[in-house]
Amino acid sequence: MSNNCACLPGHEKAVHAMNGVYCEQSGTTWSTLIEALATVDPGTPLLLRKGRHQAPSRFNMQVFLTGEAGAELIGPTIMAYGGSLQGLLISSSSLRHGPALELRGDSKIADCVLSNRQGWAKNANNVLTAALRVGSSATATTLLSCTCDGFVLVEGPHTSFRDSTFSGLGGRACVEVCAGVVACTLTGCTLRDHPGAAVLVRRRACVEIVGTSLERCGWSSIECIGGTVTLKASRVLQTSSGSALVVREGGRLECEDCQVHDNASTGAEACGAATQLLIRRSSLRDGASGVGVLCWQEAQADIQETTIDSYPLAGIDVGDGSSPVVVGNTIRKSKTGILVCKGAGGHYKANRISAAERAGIECHSSHEELHVHENKIDGCDIGILFLAGGGGRCAANRVQTCRVGIELRGASSPEVASCEVFQNRRAGVQVQRDGGGCVRECHIHDNGIVARSSVGVQTSAAKRVGGDGAGVVLLDGACARIEHNRIRANKGCGVFSDNGSLCDIIGNTISDNGGQDLCSRPSSQGRARGNRNESNRAVAAVVVPRQRTPFDWTVGSNLHESDKTMEQRVQEMRKDYEEMAENKEMCAMNMAPANVGGAEAMSAMCSLS
Repeated sequence: MSNNCACLPGHEKAVHAMNGVYCEQSGTTWSTLIEALATVDPGTPLLLRKGRHQAPSRFNMQVFLTGEAGAELIGPTIMAYGGSLQGLLISSSSLRHGPALELRGDSKIADCVLSNRQGWAKNANNVLTAALRVGSSATATTLLSCTCDGFVLVEGPHTSFRDSTFSGLGGRACVEVCAGVVACTLTGCTLRDHPGAAVLVRRRACVEIVGTSLERCGWSSIECIGGTVTLKASRVLQTSSGSALVVREGGRLECEDCQVHDNASTGAEACGAATQLLIRRSSLRDGASGVGVLCWQEAQADIQETTIDSYPLAGIDVGDGSSPVVVGNTIRKSKTGILVCKGAGGHYKANRISAAERAGIECHSSHEELHVHENKIDGCDIGILFLAGGGGRCAANRVQTCRVGIELRGASSPEVASCEVFQNRRAGVQVQRDGGGCVRECHIHDNGIVARSSVGVQTSAAKRVGGDGAGVVLLDGACARIEHNRIRANKGCGVFSDNGSLCDIIGNTISDNGGQDLCSRPSSQGRARGNRNESNRAVAAVVVPRQRTPFDWTVGSNLHESDKTMEQRVQEMRKDYEEMAENKEMCAMNMAPANVGGAEAMSAMCSLS
C-alpha cells in the first residue's frame, strides 16, 4: 500500500501519516466518497474529519473496505476524528486486524452496526480485534442505538452508551473500560453472549450502568478490578461459570434495585483489602453452586434490604478479616443462611432467615466486632449455631420452628442475651461437649409444641422431626452458664443436665413445663442455685435415673423422678412376656405395656431365648 493518503476531490491539502481516505467536512456526498475509494489500494481505511457523515440508507461498508485475498491488513476499517456518524453498517474483513471503527475525537455515533466478528479469530484478545475502539483523545463520545458484534474498548475519558446492544467474542469482555476513564455510562443497553465478562473495569475507571441487561456471559457479568462501578435497576442473568458480580483489588461496586438470577455460581463476590461491595434493595437467587454474597480477604460489604434465595452453600459467606454490615435482608432456602468464618466480624441485624438446611446463622468466629442482633429465624435445622471458636454477642434474636433453636458446640464462647426461643421441635437451647459461653435473660418457651407435619426440613435417623422438646439441654461435657432466663411451657423438661455436664444454672425462672422444671442425670456435675418458679418458690434439681421412653431420641423430654432404669423395665417386661408364653398367648408389639419403647421390647423378647 502507498504511504500517502488518498484524498477526496477538493481536499487535496489534507495529508495523514496512515494510509487512508481523508474527508474533512460534512459536504462530501457518499457517491463522491465511493468514487474516491475506488481509486485507492484495496483495504485502505477511511479517515473521517469533524463533520456529519450520514448515509441516505444503511450502507454496508464491507462492500468496498475489504482487503485482497491473502493480505493481512493492520489498522481500523474506519477512523473518525470527530463529528457524527449515522446509519452505517461497518464490518471489518476476515483478514483485517483492526477495529471496525476507531474514534479519535469527540463523536456521536447513532443507528450504526459495527462488526468485527472475523477479526478475533486469529488473535482473540488483541485490542486490534475490537468492533469499536474509543481512543483516549476522544474526550466526549456518545453511542446511541447501535449494535456492536465484537467487543468494545473504551479509553476515552467521557463515554456514553445508550440503548445499544453488545455481543460477540474477542477481548476479555463485551465492554472493557481501561484505567483512568473518568466516566463511562451504559443506559438501557443489552450485553450478552461473551465468554468473558459483560463489563470489565480497570483501575481508577468509573462506570455507571443503569437499566441494562447483562445476559449469558461466561466468567462474570461485571468484573471490577480497582475501579468503581454503580449498577442500578439492571438485570444480571445466566452467568455460565464464575461469580455474577466481582469486585477486587481495592475496587468499589454498588448494586441498587437489581436482579441477579439464575447464575452458575456466586451472586456477588468481594475480595481484597480496601475492596467495597454495597447491595441495596436487590434480588439474588437460584445459584447453581456457591453462595449469594461472598465477602473475604479483608473486603468490606454493606448489604441491606436484599432478598437472597436458593443458594446451595450459603446465603452470605463472610471470610477472615471481613466485617460486613448485613441489615434487613431476607435469606431463604440456602444450606446456611449466614456463615461467619474464623476471623470474621460484622453486624448482622434485623434479617429474616428461613428454611436453611443446616443453620440460619453459623458462627466460627470470636471477633470482638461480631454482633448478631434482632434477627428473625424460622424453619431451619438449627436457628443459630456456634461452633469451635465461635463467640461474639448474640442479642434480641427471635428463633422459632427449628429443630434446635440455639446450639453451642465445642470450644464456643458466645454471649447469648435477651433472645426469644420458642416452638422449636427438639430443644430451645442445646449445649454440647465443650460448648461454653453464657445464655442469659432469654425467654425460652413452648418448645416441642410444633406438629410433625408443619415442618419442611428433611428427615433422617439423626434428625427426626416432631415429638416433645426441652427448654434447655446440657449434654455431657457442656460448660456454659445458664442464668436469669425465663423458661416455661416446654413440652419436655425446663432444663435437663445430662451425665457429665459442667454447666452453672443460676437465677432462672422455670415453670409450667411438661416434664420436670429442672432435672439431671445421676453423674451430672452441673451446679444449680437461685432458680425459682413463677410463684417465686425455689426450684430444686430432680435426679432421674434414665430418660423416659418412647422418646429416647429426644434428649430431656418427659423426665420424671419416678422413671425406672432400663434394666428395671426390661425385667418387668420379661415377666409379662413369660406369662403370655405360658398361657400360649401371641406376643405382639401391640400387647406391650404402655409407654414401652421398641428397644426395650426387643431386649425383653430376646432375653426369653
